[in-house]
Amino acid sequence: MAENNFDCGKCMKDCFLNCFVKIPISVFAGVMLWIGANALTKDANDCPSADQMPVILVVGGALACFFVNFRQFLGTVCGCCGDKMKDRECMKVGGKMMRFGLQLGYDCFVVNLCILWCVISSIYVANNVENSYFDYWKDILGQDKFDAVVQTIQGEDSPIKDEWTCSTNVYNMTILSIIMGYIVGVLLLIFLVIAKVCNVVCCKMCDDSSEGTV
Repeated sequence: MAENNFDCGKCMKDCFLNCFVKIPISVFAGVMLWIGANALTKDANDCPSADQMPVILVVGGALACFFVNFRQFLGTVCGCCGDKMKDRECMKVGGKMMRFGLQLGYDCFVVNLCILWCVISSIYVANNVENSYFDYWKDILGQDKFDAVVQTIQGEDSPIKDEWTCSTNVYNMTILSIIMGYIVGVLLLIFLVIAKVCNVVCCKMCDDSSEGTV
């Protein structure tokens, strides 16, 4: 009789991640790409008052799509390697540590890049949109440092234009994407980095189980 290797817990976990994490992020990133690319391909930019907003959407959407799919690929590769080597005595702990290290390093990189994208984007919006949601950066950095960062991002300090001209779709999606980026970045830090490190501190990684815990 063939051995039943079906893991109900793993299946439920995968379904939860797909339904509430991977698919929503992928769809949201697709909308970002569509709005941004559509604005860039028009003869007249949809947001002349802040002409880099479509670029912000395209870059953010592309990064989100890549990170979600590559993490799934990384998990599949690590799981495959673990299955191949799980019968080797030396890999019972070492294999789990290698998988943990790769995923933790990747997650830390994603969190840092996500926060960096949010910071750069929100500073750009604060400099180009009057009374924006992100004017707090001027208070945090101070006007001199804020102007220096703006010059690094834009190449020059572009003053806010007297007449604001920007597509509602581009503007609203940019603001929503930045806010969601901060939220997702914090959640990733809590659940993928801090929780994973706590898992190791509690010594679950060294637990001798066939499935592993990291």
